[in-house]
Amino acid sequence: METDLVGRWLTIDGDSGIVRYVGPVAGTKGNWLGVEWATSGRGKHNGTKDNHQYFVCKRQQNNGSFIRNIQRINWGQTLFSAAQQRYITDSNEIKCYPKTIDGNRRGKIEAVGFDKIAQFQADPSRLEILGLDMLQIYGTAPHELSAFMNLHTLSLAGNFLTQWQSIEDILNQLPSSYLSTLDISANPWDMPLDIPTNPSSKFKVCWLKINNSPSLTWTDACHMALRLGLRSLSFGWSQLVTTNTTITATLSLEELRLEHNQLTQLPFLDCLPQLKHLDVSNNPIKQVTAVALQSTKNSHLELLNISGTQIDSWTSINNLLEFSQLHTLSISHTPLTMPDASLQTSSPTTDTIRAQTIGRLSQITKLDGSMITAAERTEMERYYLALCARSVPADTTEDALSKQFPRFRELVQVHGLPSSIGQRSDPLSLRSRLAATAIELVCDLDDPEPLAVLHRPLIHTMLVRQLRPVAMRLAKSRSFELFLRPAGTTHWSHLDSDSRPLSFYGLDDQSVVRVVRGSQ
Repeated sequence: METDLVGRWLTIDGDSGIVRYVGPVAGTKGNWLGVEWATSGRGKHNGTKDNHQYFVCKRQQNNGSFIRNIQRINWGQTLFSAAQQRYITDSNEIKCYPKTIDGNRRGKIEAVGFDKIAQFQADPSRLEILGLDMLQIYGTAPHELSAFMNLHTLSLAGNFLTQWQSIEDILNQLPSSYLSTLDISANPWDMPLDIPTNPSSKFKVCWLKINNSPSLTWTDACHMALRLGLRSLSFGWSQLVTTNTTITATLSLEELRLEHNQLTQLPFLDCLPQLKHLDVSNNPIKQVTAVALQSTKNSHLELLNISGTQIDSWTSINNLLEFSQLHTLSISHTPLTMPDASLQTSSPTTDTIRAQTIGRLSQITKLDGSMITAAERTEMERYYLALCARSVPADTTEDALSKQFPRFRELVQVHGLPSSIGQRSDPLSLRSRLAATAIELVCDLDDPEPLAVLHRPLIHTMLVRQLRPVAMRLAKSRSFELFLRPAGTTHWSHLDSDSRPLSFYGLDDQSVVRVVRGSQ
């Protein structure tokens, strides 16, 4: 029936929109479709004609119009039809699979196993993963999904889904009552969504992805989480501004990804006591406040990604000590600013930021993707002690230092009290642990002259794998080998273990590292 078209997404002649009204229009014959267009400037009014209001534009004012239901309109297809299009082939199609593929200059390439793969996929009961993104799916027809017996992952991103009921219809038809992953990102949802808040007794989803969905709110996401019994939720790239709502306290989320939104503070973690992984990278968060950390002493948070945020104070990093189970932290590309006098610069380097973070947080074992070795932790904690001592007047007492700097007293018991409080020239400074190194790009290890040279101070505890990104940028290639020659020697050591520190290979001041491009 045409009345069922209300709320459906359509495309025609390159324009897309949602049907708001189906029925007659005064002064004309037959039925019309009242469409609110997603294409800016396509519509002419707000659903009103001759002072009669037929519908209201919800997304953009004065962007509606009336059109006839003509054959040129694309209404999309059902999920099963899309699955047939992408996966399921009949026996005649299987027989037509080529035995060879034209390899252009390389001649014919034998195609082995294509027919077996097609035959396997032709049986819906064998399919465990359905990737049906961008196939213009609007929902499902009755009784068409019973064949997908073993499905555990379903991706429906970028389709024509506008109503939550369409999702429930799909889940209700699947033989399995459990999906490990459901991706319904980037669909043109019609707001408000009518999502039941009571947990479903018929189906459950572990991980839901609703990325790139700016029309959805945090309340919508919470309702989905409750309805599906979620453990993981991805809601990134959606212009989300806040997560403050009382319904948050009813969630049982263990993983929450909110990257690339507009959040200015962390979610209230006391409302998410079971949360283990939190990603709020690339949000305009400026600080981790005590308000956000209330009731976190029993928090299960293990992984936190605040990379790309606007956190500019070490106080926020100090506050992360409250997360006793936190072991993985990402803070790259944040404007942390603490002048480092020992390096005679007003801006911290990657090494000094890493050193201070390790010194301040005893519980983390992985920082910005790199494991923290025992040797590196010792080195960085000593540097942090020296930094604390340099940052205060000479007559500052140990008690005063302990109040100003977290972990100071704890680290003094392990490494001893810095001898020169208030002085700039401390032997434990990071600069004294940096080795001036020339990183040379060559085609052969014995080349007399390098193709390019990069002068950079390297810390002795730096791992070989941490040097590889620098070498990759210099070589402009992923194919290279690394060799190190300590100062005063002619022997080149092959940096063959990513997990070893450069000191293992004899790094010292005036050492040379050669990046041999194209070496096998």
